Amino acid sequence: MEAPPFPKVKLPIIDPFDGIIDPDDHLSAYKHQMYVQAMDDATWCKNFPATLKGVAKKWFNNLPVNSVNNFTKLSYLFTSHFVVNRQEQKKECTWGKIIQGPKEALRSFVKRFDLEAFQIQDLNVGVAFDAFIRGLRPGSFKFDLVKKKITTLAEALRDAEAFIHATDVCAEGKHSETKKVEEKIQPKKNNPKKVETWALTSTTTSSRQSKRRESETPTVPIAFSKDQYSILMEIKDQHKLKAPAEMKNPYKNRDKSKYLPLSQRLWP
Repeated sequence: MEAPPFPKVKLPIIDPFDGIIDPDDHLSAYKHQMYVQAMDDATWCKNFPATLKGVAKKWFNNLPVNSVNNFTKLSYLFTSHFVVNRQEQKKECTWGKIIQGPKEALRSFVKRFDLEAFQIQDLNVGVAFDAFIRGLRPGSFKFDLVKKKITTLAEALRDAEAFIHATDVCAEGKHSETKKVEEKIQPKKNNPKKVETWALTSTTTSSRQSKRRESETPTVPIAFSKDQYSILMEIKDQHKLKAPAEMKNPYKNRDKSKYLPLSQRLWP
């Protein structure tokens, strides 16, 4: 702490450590920002207390005088004191729990696998690759990996990314084609049914009006100036008259007063 100050030092911009989070994460974030400034070891030790607060700040102030002579020693004392806050490192034996579900998409499985791999310290890529293959659900993608003789995790993840992209593209094309077919088969619900309209001409209007007048006019019996026989005699040669149907009622029940003389009969 008595070393001369290093010129132009920028304090690391990280969340202060309060004794609750993982000390390894805080130490790693501090190192990443101090590396780019290329400072000496003493400056590393002097700037580290500025990233502490609360109980962590009290711990640093209570360190014995001259107990720290380099940053390696300070890092060891820091992580040892707050060791209870370290996150438990997952082991490779947890790979057996990562299995693709019966209906789980490949994208979801790869995401879970990557998350698990990031949490394993000193990851063995060979063991990780075997776990990835075993966890895949039997199907076209797993068959392709075996057929191509993929042997590394990087190649398997690259093929998985290509397979996911191809699946998404094909799904979009299939969805658009299905939508077009449905639009052709089913009528659009939003469009109301067209109502047929007819244009009324003057002729149609006049004919309707005349029919209306005829229906409203009361029926009056027509009076003829001649009797029926005389009218029939005048038009018998102008029109082809049809003989009336034979009477069906018995002869005894017929009205004799309506009979015509033989000389006035048009039909025999």
